[in-house]
Amino acid sequence: MTMYTIRKAEITDLPQLEQIYAVAREKMRAAGNPNQWGNNYPSTELMTKDIQLGCNYLVLDNGDIVGTFVMFTAPDPSYKQIDGAWLNNEPYATIHRLASLDGYHGIFAAVLDYVSSRYDNVRADTHQDNLRMQHLLLKHGFRYCGNILLSGRLPKELQPIQEDIQSDNPLFRLAYQLSK
Repeated sequence: MTMYTIRKAEITDLPQLEQIYAVAREKMRAAGNPNQWGNNYPSTELMTKDIQLGCNYLVLDNGDIVGTFVMFTAPDPSYKQIDGAWLNNEPYATIHRLASLDGYHGIFAAVLDYVSSRYDNVRADTHQDNLRMQHLLLKHGFRYCGNILLSGRLPKELQPIQEDIQSDNPLFRLAYQLSK
């Protein structure tokens, strides 16, 4: 198994991040998931903000950037309301925007080792059409906890009513948690 290293992203890494996310969007489209990230998510502005906040990380193979993810350690507002139940309400880290280049295996395992060595509880959510991510979460011990709606991703006047957690809502996500 490849031994990956992980470090925080820097502004100078933006071109590689954009390339990795472009590859990931194409893989998602090819796998029947064209809507989760569309054609330009995450935006350069969002990647820059993540880097400035110190929450964007890179996965390296012999010094080459081959993957990326965002780790938030503050409570995620989208997780306040769940159609289901979290395993517990202890502090947690959240993995978002995981992506890698083609031809690299074990990226998710490396990310999970990194995050779970720092936090006893790890949460993640994914689009219902992202079967690959659902498989990886379950394979690595996450438990499906219920459904959520992403909050704060649209202007307030366009946000759906929070009680309307329906699968046809574009902000609908499947929520998972890993707890030691």
